[in-house]
Amino acid sequence: MKSRLKILGMSCLIAAAAVNATSIQPAFSQTTSLSSYQLAVKAAIDLSGALAEDELSEAQLSGIERFYASSAYTPIWTDNLGVNFRGRQLEAILSRSYRHGFPTGNYSLAALQLRLDSRDPAELARLELDMSRAFVAYAHDLAAGRIDPETVNRSIYLDPRAPTATRVLLNAATKSSIVAYARELEPDTPRYRRMMVALDQYRHQSANGGWIQVPRGKVIKPGDDDPRVSALRIRLTASGDMPPGHHIGTVYDSFVEAGVKKFQARHGLAEDGILGPNTMKEINVPVIDRIAQMELNLERRRWLKDNLGDRFVFVNLADQHLTLIENGKPAWTSPVVIGKPYHATPVFTEKMEYLVMNPNWNIPKSIATKEMLPKLRRNPGALARQNISVRTGWSSNSKTIDPYSVNWRYVSSSDFPFRLQQGPGSNNALGRVKFMFPNRHNIYIHDTPAKNLFSRTSRTFSHGCVRVQNPLELARHLLDEQGWSRSEIDSQIASGKRRVVSLKRPWPVYVTYLTAWVDADNVVQFRRDVYGRDKKLKAALRQ
Repeated sequence: MKSRLKILGMSCLIAAAAVNATSIQPAFSQTTSLSSYQLAVKAAIDLSGALAEDELSEAQLSGIERFYASSAYTPIWTDNLGVNFRGRQLEAILSRSYRHGFPTGNYSLAALQLRLDSRDPAELARLELDMSRAFVAYAHDLAAGRIDPETVNRSIYLDPRAPTATRVLLNAATKSSIVAYARELEPDTPRYRRMMVALDQYRHQSANGGWIQVPRGKVIKPGDDDPRVSALRIRLTASGDMPPGHHIGTVYDSFVEAGVKKFQARHGLAEDGILGPNTMKEINVPVIDRIAQMELNLERRRWLKDNLGDRFVFVNLADQHLTLIENGKPAWTSPVVIGKPYHATPVFTEKMEYLVMNPNWNIPKSIATKEMLPKLRRNPGALARQNISVRTGWSSNSKTIDPYSVNWRYVSSSDFPFRLQQGPGSNNALGRVKFMFPNRHNIYIHDTPAKNLFSRTSRTFSHGCVRVQNPLELARHLLDEQGWSRSEIDSQIASGKRRVVSLKRPWPVYVTYLTAWVDADNVVQFRRDVYGRDKKLKAALRQ
């Protein structure tokens, strides 16, 4: 049974209940005033206490019971003659739930459909309850995702919220259109809607046979004549990377090269126009696997709130890029270096509060003991050339000591009372500026002296923090409204003096992990699952 523990707990008869749906009280103390069909609904609910395993949580089931009790068991989807218009609309909504990446077997749809033409009041009353349960589950999945993200991976720290069962049913009963209300529950973001459209297109492609596999072999370069180019042309045309009309021929001409470059760009590969091993591997991913990848990322988008704001910092770990959004539009983007797979950068949201120019680097204990301590044992002066000093502790009044005054052979990893601190400078591991959004993970964005890493297509090299390629330009954007010019930032950096600059308005920072999305130009983008999180999410959704 899926966990729903994170959930927050019609029509003149329930109009009064709309004031506070989460604390609905029974509107009727006497059952003698109920119609025979309302009594049948009440009986169906009373008998539901001994239900078998259910996809709903106890909070949702209790919320459904409270809702019907508060409304004198007035039905939403049925009456004593059959399924009403709202009920038929609900069946149509659930029938299209696959468009959101939901399995077609969810919400007991097939079992509901078998009973839609029933005329037996007792059966209709049970159907009423089952349809409400189905809609409550659907509403939760649409508003907050099918699964609690923190149960999927210990590196995901998100807490999506769905409306309570009582609120869902109250709205279902009182809103003028159940279809419109269901749309309100969807993530209200263009990126989500674009992905749904693309998902439909990929499903159509799959229904028509998918795309062909390109036979493996040696690397193919522009100008080569190779019989596999014929298959490559067909494959690139099928996915829209090459325009129609160029699908015949064995020569790797300029049309094929342009198509390969387009394919490489939207898969996060080096855009060299060469059909090498990495490009070949991505080209031969079946369309059905891409569909599954898109469905996983629809789920991830449901974990985020709808409106991220007009200004924020967006880091996509799978894409290994940072994008600065201002006035609702991308204002600046940069490649980033992220954590190694065994130091995977977590997914979370926080607010950036300040910048530090010419920062010190207080080396984390794990790095100090695993990487620095062996060097100190061999040579106490080994860290001096890196401008790393040894301090007596982590308090504000700690003092710098001579590393030769310590017998490092007797200092253990478990008993390491010192703080290793690297002073400001060109070789500082944090570079010339760091961007702070205080969080329990001790993750931040910063500069780095290792600029060569940004030229690589895969950039998983850090201990978890996010290194940005051009941090001073990022600082200029963030401080622009505070009157800082780029020349003033450069001057402060050149002084070599540490300076903390508070942001008058904090910037939300969203550290995400999306391996598929559709950009503003309607180009479908895919990225490698560098942390193996797609595999874990897929397994969790199958449980």
